[in-house]
Amino acid sequence: MKKYFILLLIICWTLQNARAQTKEEKKLEKQEKKLQKQKVGDEQYANMKALIDSKNYIFEANRATATGAGGISMATNPNKILVDQAEVDIDMPYFGVIRSGGGYNNESGIRYKGIPDKYEVSHVEKKRQIIVRIIFTNSTETHNVKLTIGKEGQTNVLIISSGRNNITYSGMVTTIAQKGFH
Repeated sequence: MKKYFILLLIICWTLQNARAQTKEEKKLEKQEKKLQKQKVGDEQYANMKALIDSKNYIFEANRATATGAGGISMATNPNKILVDQAEVDIDMPYFGVIRSGGGYNNESGIRYKGIPDKYEVSHVEKKRQIIVRIIFTNSTETHNVKLTIGKEGQTNVLIISSGRNNITYSGMVTTIAQKGFH
């Protein structure tokens, strides 16, 4: 009986030591995964920064939300904010309220093609975000477009217009080549 008791103590002690090693190994493994994830995130962010800085990308929305309204799927509504060097080509449907101006004319959406009044890029390193601001004036309104782009291309767009309620879009930024525009 004494023999079994000693054997049981040895087994318990061995298992306890094995468990302690497992905890340390798990901690190290967790740290390694965190570092790997951070490295991948840094690479994704660097790639997205390079894409935006190249001024050769396109945003396509999958959802729109007008002020005071619910979300609208953009699956059947063609839309884009295309940046090609100094020029932008914006064609976004609008679902909100027009406050002033000529009312509902031929331009039901927000459209512009040309060199904007202002194009500015800033980087928020801590959040791994890129902020693009585009300001342009078409025939009746001034539009302030703000793209907030995440490291993987997920993007939120806010458009503030002088004669319309604000509207936001969510979608993805990708290369123009991926969408077949060039």
